Amino acid sequence: MKAIAFLALLAGVAFGKPNRFPDAGRLKYRKMAGCPCKDESLCKPIQGKRAKEVFGFSDGNYDWGELDWTRVTTIAWATGDEAMCTAHENNARIISGAIGLSTANLTQMTKNPTLIDKYVADTVSMVKAQYIDGVTFDLSPSMDAPFQET
Repeated sequence: MKAIAFLALLAGVAFGKPNRFPDAGRLKYRKMAGCPCKDESLCKPIQGKRAKEVFGFSDGNYDWGELDWTRVTTIAWATGDEAMCTAHENNARIISGAIGLSTANLTQMTKNPTLIDKYVADTVSMVKAQYIDGVTFDLSPSMDAPFQET
């Protein structure tokens, strides 16, 4: 339950309380001085809703020109300027995996609102700095972790 509460806070939904993270759900455009794309407009987040989302997942070692961009709407776990520029050029979102979220870190954050604030600020800064569209949270246990019956 604490993990759900934390994710709700991160999404900017503070259970009826004033929103502690007003920018977490909507990234503001910033100056594109460092935009690595040939067209500066490609560094802006993709806007709009889609009737259907089709996620592609990447290990980062991929030839982005080979992807069927007519089918994919979001690429997860991809990194690098080429991935971001190519995805945005094809009107697809690109999202990173959440960084620094272990069970231990999550437990500490749920006990300390200051750590939550810092994590949210750091995550939003990372998204803006990399010109990506967001992050995905995978809180499932590692496949390498031993099974523990509860």
